[in-house]
Amino acid sequence: MGTNISLDLLYAWSPRGERECCSVPRNRATRPYDLRHTFATLILEQGENPKVVQEVLGHSRITHIMDTYSHVSPNIQKEAFSRLGKRLEGS
Repeated sequence: MGTNISLDLLYAWSPRGERECCSVPRNRATRPYDLRHTFATLILEQGENPKVVQEVLGHSRITHIMDTYSHVSPNIQKEAFSRLGKRLEGS
């Protein structure tokens, strides 16, 4: 199925290094899926290539990553177009 993900790894990817990024409601236990989803979301927000996330999570197809984490895409797209605009202005 996959390997366990250490909470320390998730905290290391937090933009502010705060543990609140991984908080879950106190009325339920943290499932391994919750940790994987948090990890993938945070690493994609940091600008990591989705192909790398696919390989780390062990998914056979990148479409699963792109479909599941599309809520992260608007920021990624905005940043990509900003970089493109700056490059075009410089040429």
